[in-house]
Amino acid sequence: MSKDEVKFNKALGLNIRTERRKQRITQEDLAGMLGLSRVQIVNIEQGRSTTSLFNIVKISELFGVTIKRILPSKAQSLDPTLEELYEQVYPTTTP
Repeated sequence: MSKDEVKFNKALGLNIRTERRKQRITQEDLAGMLGLSRVQIVNIEQGRSTTSLFNIVKISELFGVTIKRILPSKAQSLDPTLEELYEQVYPTTTP
């Protein structure tokens, strides 16, 4: 894993942990909602492993936040249209 990937995973994990705590959701509860083990959540939050884009989207939905809130800020600047793409796939407003 490159240094950039390590930094990304740690920042992603920190964002997930921060939002999870704001929602007062335990690691065990989040694991159950995602179909993962608590150990997997611990590893994601500590940056030792990452999770799928599907799970990142699901986490943002569970927490009621945008995926921009979950993704590290550097990733947002690399792909500023990610939120627009998500909105096209999962519109939150009716046309």
